[in-house]
Amino acid sequence: MSHHTTCRLITTLFLCTTPSLADGPLDCVNEIAVPRVNGNVIVSIPATVQVHVSIGKKGIARAVEYEGAKPLLRIALDQFFKRESSYLPTCSGRTITFVVRYTVEGVPTSEPLSAAARFKPPNEFIVVAYPVKPSLDAFPEIKPK
Repeated sequence: MSHHTTCRLITTLFLCTTPSLADGPLDCVNEIAVPRVNGNVIVSIPATVQVHVSIGKKGIARAVEYEGAKPLLRIALDQFFKRESSYLPTCSGRTITFVVRYTVEGVPTSEPLSAAARFKPPNEFIVVAYPVKPSLDAFPEIKPK
C-alpha cells in the first residue's frame, strides 16, 4: 500500500468516527455554576458524586440524578446543576454526566467554607473544604446579646 493510500484510509476512518452530535458534557453547556461548600453540606463530605443531567427544552435541566450523594448533598447540588446552570437547547433529550469530588483539607475553621474549586477536563469538579473545628455550642448563631 502506498503512503497516499494509507493517508486516505486514515482520513476516511477519522471522518467515519467523528460524532455528529456534541461529544463531551461541556459541548452542551451554556453556563455552568461551579459547585462549592455551603451550609450543612459539610456533614455529607468527603464524597464523590456522579451527576447525570437530562437536558430538556430551552436548555433547562429536565431532571438531575446524583449517584453517591446523601440527601442533604443532593439538595445543595440542585442549586448548581438545576437552578444556576443552563444548557444548550440543541442538546435537548441528551443526558450529560459530571463528577463532583468533595475533599476536606487544610487548617480547621469555625465555619464550613470552600477552600478551592477547580475543574478538571473533561467533566470533573474538585471542591476542597476546610475541616470544621468542633463546637460545643449547637446553635452558635443564636447567642443572646
